[in-house]
Amino acid sequence: MSAWRAQAYEDVAAGRIDTARSAAQAPPALETEVLFNLDFVCLVGSALWVRTRRFTLKQYLQLPHALVETLEGQQTLVDGPLAQLGAKRRVTLSLPFFVPAIFAIAQTDLILTVPRRLARITLRWLVYASNRLAKSKLFRISGHGIRG
Repeated sequence: MSAWRAQAYEDVAAGRIDTARSAAQAPPALETEVLFNLDFVCLVGSALWVRTRRFTLKQYLQLPHALVETLEGQQTLVDGPLAQLGAKRRVTLSLPFFVPAIFAIAQTDLILTVPRRLARITLRWLVYASNRLAKSKLFRISGHGIRG
C-alpha cells in the first residue's frame, strides 16, 4: 500500500500495479468495485455557536471550514458532490490528515467534515484519554525541563 498518486489509474491500466483504492470516480475502462460506503458528520469547534443539529446546504456553505486534503485543494468525498451542485465550501484551514485536523479545530470557530465512524472512534478515545488524564499526576513543562 502506498500513498495516492495522480497517475494511479494509468498505472493500473498499464499493469504496473494491480489495484488502486480511491474515492474518486475511476475511468470507465477500469473495472471497479465498491468496498464500503461512508456517511459524514460535521465536528464543530467550541468557538462556533451553532443552534441546530443539522445544517441546510446554505448554512453549511456559509460556515468556515477546515479541510483534510485528499487531493490538492479538496477532500474528494465532500467537495466532489458539492461541485456537482455548483457549490464550494469556504475553507480557511487545510491539513493533510484527519486526526490532527480534529484536534486543530477543537478551540476554533471552524467545522470539519469527517466520516461518522472516525468521529465516533475519536470521541471514544478522547473520553478515555480525559478520564486517564484526570486520574494521573499532571506535570508542568518549563523551558528548562519538567517539574512534578
